[in-house]
Amino acid sequence: MVREAAMEQGVSEKASEGEHPLVGTEAHVESFRQTRQARRLELVEDYVELIADLIDDGGGSASDRYRAPPGRRAGPDGAARSS
Repeated sequence: MVREAAMEQGVSEKASEGEHPLVGTEAHVESFRQTRQARRLELVEDYVELIADLIDDGGGSASDRYRAPPGRRAGPDGAARSS
């Protein structure tokens, strides 16, 4: 009876005999899925905060500093050239 109940919960036979219980496959997969989702959300939040900080500091990102002004084009070395 104990063995059957342990097997239904995804615990190995040895674990039901008193050794360290193993986590069931589905529980393990769900744990990894939740961890990946939490990390994904954390990265998105960090990215949004970084963009907000860049906007607050000067209204743009580093690439804006190197962009050619209107009416001029950037040359191969990144320097602005007359059109």
